[in-house]
Amino acid sequence: MNLVKRGLVFWAVMLAVSGIAAAADHVAVAHVRTDESVYLQNGQMTVSVELENGTTEAWSYQDVTKRTFTYQIFNLTNAGTPVASGTLLDPGTQYIAAGQSDIFAVGLIPLTGLQAGSYRLWVSGPQMKGLTSSQTSYTAGGTLFRIATSITVQPETPWQTNAYGTLFTGVSWNYNMGYQFTPLVNGKITKLGGFFSGTKTIRLYDSSGSALAIASNVAANNSWGYGAITPVPVIAGQTYTVAVNLAGSGGSYRVLPSTQLLPQTFGHVRILSSVYLSNSDLVPTTQSTSYMYGQADVEFVSETP
Repeated sequence: MNLVKRGLVFWAVMLAVSGIAAAADHVAVAHVRTDESVYLQNGQMTVSVELENGTTEAWSYQDVTKRTFTYQIFNLTNAGTPVASGTLLDPGTQYIAAGQSDIFAVGLIPLTGLQAGSYRLWVSGPQMKGLTSSQTSYTAGGTLFRIATSITVQPETPWQTNAYGTLFTGVSWNYNMGYQFTPLVNGKITKLGGFFSGTKTIRLYDSSGSALAIASNVAANNSWGYGAITPVPVIAGQTYTVAVNLAGSGGSYRVLPSTQLLPQTFGHVRILSSVYLSNSDLVPTTQSTSYMYGQADVEFVSETP
């Protein structure tokens, strides 16, 4: 879900709202709850409704029609016409004892297409047992939220930023070496690089071994060097490999402490193992969890912070 939890000045205010007026022994109070965050322009909002049964009878929601909620979103600058509307179905059967409350997990509201600005969400609910005919539904709303115009996501270089272990340089190996990794969120690989000396070629491979991108003539001097590539989309949970061809000189590796073997998670990327293959540009598949061979790396930009 596209949520901004930090790094923005934008704010969101949650307003509790009461339901319809009813007799003293038939009181229904509803509160709309969202993720209490600022939302990206093309994100979605998780919505739940807490319903309080202030009556003397239990409420049962076996019927699907009694678990169907409708929503409307209004722009604060033009509150007369909703800019979005739809229905939400609570997936489970609900039972609320007299004098108790429960939370209806009613689902997701898409925000795609809404312009940046401030909006108010209103939710209307189903009929409720125990209310008179003039009190058969409730309207809850007033949840104020703001959609951000943009967001700055910092690129991540998982191994450069977090490299640890005993460093060895000047390695004269004719190997293709790097690491396997899994993004924890969807994103893009925008650069390929590594820690080496000289001019090297770095490749990004998918799980089938196909090369998705190549950064050629990347230069470094016993330091980190990166080459820009056409951004490659990567999918959360999929396995990828980045590897540098050492070409017989200028390589490096690290011996990892026994208390910090791979796999390790850094930011939005989980490094699974180091991998290597001799005399080839093909995807390396021999694994090591106690060494980081080649010290190849990626620049990863997540879709969400």
